[in-house]
Formats: sequence, C-alpha cells, structure tokens
Amino acid sequence: LMLSRVPVTRTTYSRLPTRQSRGFLEAELAVNDARPIVCCLHLDSGKSSARLRGWQLRRVFRAQKSAEDAVLLGDFNMRDAENDRIAPPYCDIWPALRPHEPGYTEDTSLHLMRFDARNKKRQVRFDRVLLKGTRWRAASIELLGTQSISPELPRVFPSDHFGVECRLVRDRGRPRR
Repeated sequence: LMLSRVPVTRTTYSRLPTRQSRGFLEAELAVNDARPIVCCLHLDSGKSSARLRGWQLRRVFRAQKSAEDAVLLGDFNMRDAENDRIAPPYCDIWPALRPHEPGYTEDTSLHLMRFDARNKKRQVRFDRVLLKGTRWRAASIELLGTQSISPELPRVFPSDHFGVECRLVRDRGRPRR
C-alpha cells in the first residue's frame, strides 16, 4: 500500500524473481517541475536468500536507472555483510544522517514480541530508505513503533519490525548527504 498527499501520475507493480511472492511498487509523483519516483519493496528473507536479494535489488536498480530522483524504501532483509550492494548513485539515509547509531529495525532486546516469536536474540537493520538524485535531501530519519502498544500489553508491538520515518526536503543548492 502506498499513500500520498502529492498527486500520483503513474503507478506500476513489478514482480521480482522470488521464492516468497515478492515485488516492488513504484509511483511517479507530480511535485512542481519534478517527477520523483517512490519505490516500495520487500525482498526475500533469510540468510539463504542473500544471493537472490542481490538479483532482486539489481532488478529494482535497473527499473530506476532512468529516474533522475528516486526514493527506494521498505524491507530489504539485508544484513550488514550485504551493505556493499548499495552504492552511488544511491545513498542509504540512516548511516548518512546517523552514522553512530545502528538503526536496528529488528531488535529483540527492545521488541519483546519478536523475541517471544523466535526465542532468538537479534539486532539488524532490515528496513531502509535509499535516495538517488540531487533535487531532494534527507532532513531527518527516525524509528517508529519502538514501544509496546500499551503498558498493559508490554510484549505487544505494532509490527514485527520497527518502522522508519524519513523526511525529505527540496534541495536548494546544498550538498546532498
């Protein structure tokens, strides 16, 4: 699902090579003279799918090749060992804005519901926001849903991963981060 307050001029859904029925949703937005692309994705999960995630990500990058400005976001399911798959012209916003914070979107030391479900300790940053282009810059990035839904339900969280909120602003000639 993709919601936008900005007019959407085109949307497409593309299937990915997958074992888990994965794909990506693209929307072209009408922002004055710009036509940025927002792309939501969910790549295959599991350590054994690392190579497949590489293929999936290359397919998404190829689809965005002609886009001057693009935002790719979602559950990349990538571990730190796969970070080298993200290279210019894409910028991974979390380490760019918060280089000294891990930004774990799955952290079983905080997310007790996730720990209960797997009985396994894990701290990883599966969910990401990537930015390509020069017309926009990331002003902030935060984790969402890092607390239980209620004090009476301390082990129940809104989702199995923490969310990521990224605020983009129009770049007016400042160097992009």
